Amino acid sequence: MLDNATAKEYISGDLVINGVTFSTVGIRTKGNSSLSQVARMEDSNRYSLQFKFNYYVKGQTCYGLDSFCINNVIGDTTYMKDYIAYDIMKYIGVDTPLTNYANVTVNGEDFGFYLALERYNKSFLDRVYNTSGGQLYNVKIAMGQEENFMQANTGQNEGIPNNRTNQHNQFEQRQGGQQRRQRNNQNGGMGGELPIGGIDEGFPAGGMGGISGRGGGSLLYTDDNIINYSAIFDNSVFSKNSD
Repeated sequence: MLDNATAKEYISGDLVINGVTFSTVGIRTKGNSSLSQVARMEDSNRYSLQFKFNYYVKGQTCYGLDSFCINNVIGDTTYMKDYIAYDIMKYIGVDTPLTNYANVTVNGEDFGFYLALERYNKSFLDRVYNTSGGQLYNVKIAMGQEENFMQANTGQNEGIPNNRTNQHNQFEQRQGGQQRRQRNNQNGGMGGELPIGGIDEGFPAGGMGGISGRGGGSLLYTDDNIINYSAIFDNSVFSKNSD
């Protein structure tokens, strides 16, 4: 997988979260410009990763989630910007994905410190809205803007340990810091944190969101004509949506 990271091809591996093993999980790299940036590095392979629990095993979930991702937050040395942004959105009432920090090891060796994110997909709809259908759009940052942003932040992650280059088959996540107490939302799902351990019910893919790129665009209001908002409506998570 890491030898051909830009192909984003799934491999099968075991994922251990706070001592609980999930077997035969689909694992692949994720990202667009950030993926390319890491691929160009000679001294690091700390890619963002996506885990899909039902890719090889039908019906398998991680405490109710069928997938989540871990972002390397390569442009942010504070490791806090995305986390705080999601927390602010949750505070003002926006339905947001679950988030948490994760210290990741591969076959017992340190791989890096990441931000774990729930992906916008059917399990997100089921957790938040008690439905697995309907309309869901995941708008990505425009590729040119993301590339410029990443270039402006090149070299900001000095001090992050280098990672191993061989293909790994077992991933283990340990929650960074003491886990905050989980709280259920009004629909019976989890609260704001992505529980990397100690999950009550419900449950954790790159930046923000978790669907790999289909292009991007600016969210700028021009008029009421729906055809002028392809950046939104061309990024439907599901293949079919009702009007």
